[in-house]
Amino acid sequence: RGRARRAQGIIDLISVDLSEPYSIFTYRYFINQWPQLCFVALAPCAAEGGAAGEAPGGEEVVGVIVCKQDVHRSGRTRGYIAMLAVHHSMRKRGMGSRLVSSAVLAMRQGGCDEAVLETEATNIGEPPRCDPTHRPLSGTCPGRVRDMSET
Repeated sequence: RGRARRAQGIIDLISVDLSEPYSIFTYRYFINQWPQLCFVALAPCAAEGGAAGEAPGGEEVVGVIVCKQDVHRSGRTRGYIAMLAVHHSMRKRGMGSRLVSSAVLAMRQGGCDEAVLETEATNIGEPPRCDPTHRPLSGTCPGRVRDMSET
């Protein structure tokens, strides 16, 4: 039941900023095949309850990155960042950078030679706040990042 609620929290968060909806099967494809490359950031729910019907005192999904890895036609093992979302109330705190750093590290540990992220041409988010080594330059990130294989 908690896992289903967390999955709904992921879907709800990602759906806010998507130009096109994904089916539940798309989420399952990534999360079930590559749980070690999918991370969620959790924060305590507000007193009145949190996202996706979480009870007060529980945790809600406030950030998520969903990835995969496979062998590209070039022969290189490639990591692919399929979805990245941070709740609007948690933005500009380095959470997106932390999620990307966690995913890229897991990709490296899984043997990836490179990682790619596609974004829409209309993406108006702020430029990344990281140096070339992908370390956040500033900001704090309350909450915790958790590997989906731990759930």
